[in-house]
Amino acid sequence: ILASTKTILEASPLGKPRIVYPRLLEARSSNNSLSLFINDEITLNLEQADIFPEMFLLQYPEGETEVNEYIKGADLNNLVYHDTDQMSAVSIERDDGLYVNGIIQNTYRITPMYNMERSETGIFAHELVKVEEPHSPLHGDYFARPQERQIDPLM
Repeated sequence: ILASTKTILEASPLGKPRIVYPRLLEARSSNNSLSLFINDEITLNLEQADIFPEMFLLQYPEGETEVNEYIKGADLNNLVYHDTDQMSAVSIERDDGLYVNGIIQNTYRITPMYNMERSETGIFAHELVKVEEPHSPLHGDYFARPQERQIDPLM
């Protein structure tokens, strides 16, 4: 998920961006799934994406020093959701509003528009733009674990 998300987030925009006001609908069940309304054409049925290990090492420079920060994978997993039926992966933050970043239907990029005012109902504006995926020599390839060779002990 992360590799394809990174590829599409770096992709070139194809069309004119649309402004959308995503909002969370009532939770569908008690298994941490969410319904995310993007616009009249797109509503995602999201499940938490369990993609991080138990502990995650984040390394970053701070001045001349490299900082090693350990983060619980569960804390990061609480931010990342996916809808496999609609080939979508997004991060959702709910600090002082709803912020959505990610890919939708493997075709659109959604990002918050921090410099725009909220809607009349207090929802943050987001940019939804159709993107062209950069050409990848691996696009469409299938990867499988190589079969182990059986060795005859008598040879």
